[in-house]
Amino acid sequence: MKKIISTGMLCLLLAGCSMVNRERVPDEVPNWRVGYTMPSLYPVRVTKAYGINTQEDWTSIL
Repeated sequence: MKKIISTGMLCLLLAGCSMVNRERVPDEVPNWRVGYTMPSLYPVRVTKAYGINTQEDWTSIL
């Protein structure tokens, strides 16, 4: 009996989680290109990168 209840609860959980991430990205998103440059004389470590849109005034972490 416990197996039936736990299997049913698992199915309900998976069905609920499968609908969480629907249509978060619109269809009309332009293509992105991410580039980076690094100095050749000394090592660097990049910990954060941001995308900045100056036309629509928003910033997003990449």
